[in-house]
Amino acid sequence: MRPKVYFATWLFKALILSQPRTVQRNQQVEKSAAVILQLKAGFNDYFIAFKAESMKTLSAKPETVKRDWYVVDAAGKTLGRLSTEIALRLRGKHKPEYTPHVDTGDYIIVINASQVRVTGKKASDKMYYSHTGFPGGIKSISFEKLIAKAPEQIIQKSVKGMLPKGPLGRAMFMKLKTYAGAEHPHAAQQPKELDI
Repeated sequence: MRPKVYFATWLFKALILSQPRTVQRNQQVEKSAAVILQLKAGFNDYFIAFKAESMKTLSAKPETVKRDWYVVDAAGKTLGRLSTEIALRLRGKHKPEYTPHVDTGDYIIVINASQVRVTGKKASDKMYYSHTGFPGGIKSISFEKLIAKAPEQIIQKSVKGMLPKGPLGRAMFMKLKTYAGAEHPHAAQQPKELDI
C-alpha cells in the first residue's frame, strides 16, 4: 500500500468505524471501500507510469570526461573569492555531469598571481605556517613576504585547502597552473578566458 492508501484507510477507520452500527453506516462503509479501491488502483497506475517515464541518473566515467582549459587573470581580485571559484571549477561542480567520486573538473591557468589582493590588514597580519617535522621546526611567513618571494604559492595554498583531501583531491589540484606574471606556456591548449 502507498501513502495515499494508508491515509485513506486511516480516515476510513477513524470516521466510519467509530459510529454506531446503522443502515447509514453500512452504506458509508461500502462507499469508503469503493473509494479506497479506486485510490489504490489509481496510485498504482500513476506509479507505474512515473517509473516508466522517469529519467535515469548518469554517473560520469573517468574516460568519458571532457575537460576544457581556462585562463583566469588574478590582477586586482580578492584571494578568497577567486579561490572558491577556482576550486569549484577544478572539482567540476559547475557541470551537470558532476560525480563526487570522479574528477570531472577543468584545467585552470592563473596569471598575474603577484597582483592578487586581500582585504583589511591581512597583507601584514596573515601568516602561513609550516613544520619541518623536527622538534622546534615550526616556520612562519607573512602574506607580504610570501607574495614577494613566491606569489604562485598564495593561490595554490588557498585553493588546495578548498579541495578534498586524498588521491582525488590531489588529482584535482594538479590541474591548477599558477604564474606570477601575465605569460604562460599553455597556448597550445587554446585556453578560454574565464571572468571571475
